[in-house]
Amino acid sequence: MDKIKKFKENEKGSITMTVLFVMIFMLVVIGATYFSISNKSMDQNNKIKKISQEYNVTDEDMEQEYQKLINKLDIENYVKVGDYVNYNPIASDKNGTPIENKESLSYTSPTGTAMQHGNGYTSEELGGGQTFTASGDIKWKVLNVENGTIELISEEGINTDMGTPFTIRGARGYLYIEQELNEICKIYGYGYGADLEKGGTYTIGGPLDELITKKIEGTGARSVTIEDINKKAGITEKDYQILNPEYGNKSNPPMDVYYPTMDTNKGYEETGISKSPGVKNLEKAYYSYDKSKVVDETVQNILFRDTSYWLASRYVDTSDARSIFLFIHSSS
Repeated sequence: MDKIKKFKENEKGSITMTVLFVMIFMLVVIGATYFSISNKSMDQNNKIKKISQEYNVTDEDMEQEYQKLINKLDIENYVKVGDYVNYNPIASDKNGTPIENKESLSYTSPTGTAMQHGNGYTSEELGGGQTFTASGDIKWKVLNVENGTIELISEEGINTDMGTPFTIRGARGYLYIEQELNEICKIYGYGYGADLEKGGTYTIGGPLDELITKKIEGTGARSVTIEDINKKAGITEKDYQILNPEYGNKSNPPMDVYYPTMDTNKGYEETGISKSPGVKNLEKAYYSYDKSKVVDETVQNILFRDTSYWLASRYVDTSDARSIFLFIHSSS
């Protein structure tokens, strides 16, 4: 989590960004109902069919009665953190019938502008956009089991359809990274059993913009955030200053610096970089810790990977000379 890339000042003092190539991991929330059905053996199915024939009732009636019993079970006794769950993001039912709305299973992240969301990365090879398409080949691990729902995390990072990690760049990357990550992840949240009220919440905007917070509706998948990892590590707001004594400091930078903005009166429409320096004394919001903070070794191994991955979270770091606008990715 302490491995980050940051904005740098060029000769003119404006903000540029090192291009970042990082994997995407996502969370999906599914209900106990789906878990029970997906793990029901063929032998159980045959028994249900035989009983329905013997008592002259439909398979659907038997399935409903079976499900009523399942719903009364304490799911925590049947699945634990670290288990694999057979979730298929492109299946509309327990039989694996493909989802009809194919458009919902794909998303292309555009380059974007100051006022239009995007990744800030332009490439002739990518045509100015990076496309992701949901697949049923992904393996899912249980990250959390609580209140009858199961929270899954992809075992491996998600690449573009071209097999490349997601790339972001510059002020536009900072302004819209939370949205782009959640837009990408949402395509995995329409599968059978997904809780369609668990889409990601994101905030867009720069330090002088009126920040806008929205939620992506109708999906069960979202990007992992720093808050997800903090929760597993037992890290709360009162710990931030312990992790970094400078956290919350507002004394730097002492001079005005360039900054990302959606406001085209203050910044360039194409890049989202301010036309002139305009912010100083921003609150330092950087802290970091290593995987030892997560006591549960299973969770530790799930969240801290050898390969870095994006978190849909942003923050500002400061120094005597400049203000640095950053987005976070995690690794071991």
